[in-house]
Amino acid sequence: MEKNGRDKDSIYSFFWEKAAKTNRNFSVITTNYDNQIDDAFDKWMYAKHGLIDYCISFINYTKEEDFIGFDWWVNPREPIPNWTDCDPRPIKLIKIHGSLNWKFCKCCSETLLTPWNSHMNLETGELTRFDPRWFGEGENMTLCPRDGYPLSTMIVPPSYSKSLRHPVIQNLMYEAQKEIRVAKKVAFVGYSFPDADIHIKAIFNKNLRDDSRLYVVNPSLNKISKEAYRGLSKNITFIEKDFLSAIEDGLIEELIA
Repeated sequence: MEKNGRDKDSIYSFFWEKAAKTNRNFSVITTNYDNQIDDAFDKWMYAKHGLIDYCISFINYTKEEDFIGFDWWVNPREPIPNWTDCDPRPIKLIKIHGSLNWKFCKCCSETLLTPWNSHMNLETGELTRFDPRWFGEGENMTLCPRDGYPLSTMIVPPSYSKSLRHPVIQNLMYEAQKEIRVAKKVAFVGYSFPDADIHIKAIFNKNLRDDSRLYVVNPSLNKISKEAYRGLSKNITFIEKDFLSAIEDGLIEELIA
């Protein structure tokens, strides 16, 4: 979808653009493991308005010998550098099912953030990254820069037999629960609690405040999906529009102004 010259990530770009102008005191929890929302953040928020806090630790926070400058990452949970004309705030982006730009090492139990990947082979786990030193395709990054052990893609695929025991996933679940417990307003965007995500509904049932106001943004709501949400709260507003239309009609201002 294109709007006002925006490219294919226009919805996420519009979201971050609106958020930057409204209020940065909010968190995002997503079950998607693609990088579109991350890439849009890089265009509209970093570093003038915000830094992504993925709520996990990355090897990138330390300057490993084999790292080039583009591999280093500012830790949003430490004092933020004083950049000219910038006022970045940490914004939590909790990718509760992992992310295509995360690679996990089973030897040192560390996670590598690969923000410059251009494509990934999900069968082999091979990741080709962009290297600014030669402005082309870099080598496949499949080994941990710390110990040389093979890296694995850090995602939880959609299935009824999800394994949630991975320490990174468990930490993300914990962080998500903390955010839900303190949230006064919660918006669900294009989500319908599929049967395979019973754990997601469980953490909302357990942690949602009695006085929290819920907003459900989905143009395809039906009676069954509405009842699923009413099981969480009676204080709920259904917005039967697509996300872009809801943003244009003031959703962001309603949620975080």
